[in-house]
Amino acid sequence: MRKISFIFLVAFVLTGCDRCHYCYYVDNNIFTKTCGRDTLSIIGFYNNGNVLDMGYTLKNDDRVFGELQEYYPDGFPKNKCMMDKGINVTPKQTGKHSGYEVKIDFGQYELLLDGRVCRPFRTFVDGVSTDEYIVAIADTNGHDFLPKQMPRDMKKYKIVYGEDLRDTNEVEIDETMYTYYIEDMDLAKMINTNGDTCFLVYFYYKSVFNHPYPNDERMVVMHDSLNWEVTEFKKHYR
Repeated sequence: MRKISFIFLVAFVLTGCDRCHYCYYVDNNIFTKTCGRDTLSIIGFYNNGNVLDMGYTLKNDDRVFGELQEYYPDGFPKNKCMMDKGINVTPKQTGKHSGYEVKIDFGQYELLLDGRVCRPFRTFVDGVSTDEYIVAIADTNGHDFLPKQMPRDMKKYKIVYGEDLRDTNEVEIDETMYTYYIEDMDLAKMINTNGDTCFLVYFYYKSVFNHPYPNDERMVVMHDSLNWEVTEFKKHYR
């Protein structure tokens, strides 16, 4: 499983205090992290001041316990799930394996570095880690295909830690606004009776084994190039 972005802070925590705080600076802006007797509460921030991620760890442990929340730089939710020693355990705890709340966000058309035009989008499944599901798009022939990943936008952050704030470290944080993109719009878009462009997005949850259908299907209706809505199309249950 991928490392959570705030884990690098945990390794720097000192023990032996009932209440303490640790700081890091981004372009001279200071943010504090607090810890209790046994746990450390960490909130990471982007350079613009928006929350990057929120979670809890045990002291001297770089794995996440309890609820983990991650966000994109503009505040759109990226990930929210229950973690136990760094492993997503939400489906195990709830017994739920389908029908999760899903959010889909399409951005405006963008140019890739090679000049190609693409339509970026991102997804959020409440209670399921991004590592635990696969996103696919239906094509006009009745099949589905995997969208391409947006290039990552890595930014360097200077971290200052320790009670004397003398130790420093540099890390890179991904500030990409969207996860996926569709390049061949004609292959994916459908036209409804109102003349609107539509995209059908499939979600396959890895926790459901040998499932012949997507666990969720969501129709995204583009009323024009900027206005769109997500409508519930169909749900499949095991």
